[in-house]
This record gives sequence, C-alpha cells and structure tokens, in this order.
Amino acid sequence: MGEEKEFVLTLVPSANDPPVLDSQYQKELESFKKSLLALGLEVHFTMELRESMGGGGGLLGEFLIKIAPIIGSGGLFGLLGAWLQAKYGRKVRVKFGDTEAEARSVEEIRALLKAVDEHRFGKEKRKGT
Repeated sequence: MGEEKEFVLTLVPSANDPPVLDSQYQKELESFKKSLLALGLEVHFTMELRESMGGGGGLLGEFLIKIAPIIGSGGLFGLLGAWLQAKYGRKVRVKFGDTEAEARSVEEIRALLKAVDEHRFGKEKRKGT
C-alpha cells in the first residue's frame, strides 16, 4: 500500500446554512481557508467559476491538504471544531487513501484526525516505540 501524502477535507453545510455560493457562506469558507493557511498547511481548494458578464463563483468547501505532523495538532482540530459547532447539522468529511468518513461532533473530528495521522505516520510511530 502506497503512503498517501494528502487528504481531502470537505465542509458539509447544514440544512440551515445559506447556499454555498451565498456571500455570507463564502465569507465563512474564505475565513476557514485563511485559517488553514495560517496553520502553515499546504492547501489546495476547489472553486466554482462562472463565465458571465458579472463573473462569479466561489469556494465549494473542499480542501486538499498535504499531510504533515501538524495534522494531529490542536490547531486544525480547533478550527474544525469551531466550524462544526457554529451551526447545528454541519459535518466534516475526510477522505484519505481508500477511507472516507464523516464527523458530526468534536469527538468524531478528533478520531478522524487521529486516523489520518495513523494512516500516514503509523509506521514511523511504531518504529519509534
């Protein structure tokens, strides 16, 4: 099995969130993106672009993040927990390797981040123990 060097993080809006391309929701996604970058993570993101006179489009809430030791740190955990708790019904989806899972609570986020760390760094951690 090859070692994946990145994972996909998707912010799943609640039924009560505005539409993804709504300016209010876009502000939240932009803030989230800036916070990921402030953590020093290498991040790529998906966007919808519209070809029209007024242009338009925006972030879709899907982020491709290069796995680094910081993944299991409190920074990303806190950021995800804050986004999740800001509105009831939100979820966080993580896909790494052949595994895809969702979190609906802070405890589930902690478990997801631990699984990503163990998936990528498990061999090195086991050697050191």
